[in-house]
Amino acid sequence: MADEKVLRLLRRLHERTSSGQLQWTKTVVDGVYQASFPEYAVKVRPGEGGFDGPREFVMEIYDDDGVLIERVLDSDFGEHEGVAYKLLSGIYTIARRQAMGLDRAIDKILDELGPVGDVDDTPF
Repeated sequence: MADEKVLRLLRRLHERTSSGQLQWTKTVVDGVYQASFPEYAVKVRPGEGGFDGPREFVMEIYDDDGVLIERVLDSDFGEHEGVAYKLLSGIYTIARRQAMGLDRAIDKILDELGPVGDVDDTPF
């Protein structure tokens, strides 16, 4: 079972990722995204898939030699599994968007399409 310190790390990663303070990049493995630190790297990826998407998410910590130090799944958190799933899925979603350049792609497409009528930001 993952400990409170790892859960605290997940919370901090989620906070910094959500605020844009932590940048994620693609790795050579499709669907795996990495945030680099001076001596370590954190990778996130989906775990086993279900009918409507991943049933779990995985966080891995590597040292600067590329050696896996720790691997945790949201299911490792016992009574905090739901919280861990939300944190890891949130980190993964934002990391993927960053690494794939989604915001840049949307901005370029919006520029190409131009404004809609007189108002560019039409509410729904």
